[in-house]
Amino acid sequence: EETRLKAEEETRLKAKEEAKAVEER
Repeated sequence: EETRLKAEEETRLKAKEEAKAVEER
């Protein structure tokens, strides 16, 4: 359960970083 929450958080962070990179272009 805790591992899944961590994975979801990492995915959300990755998506946020990717969105930021796209906006900067």
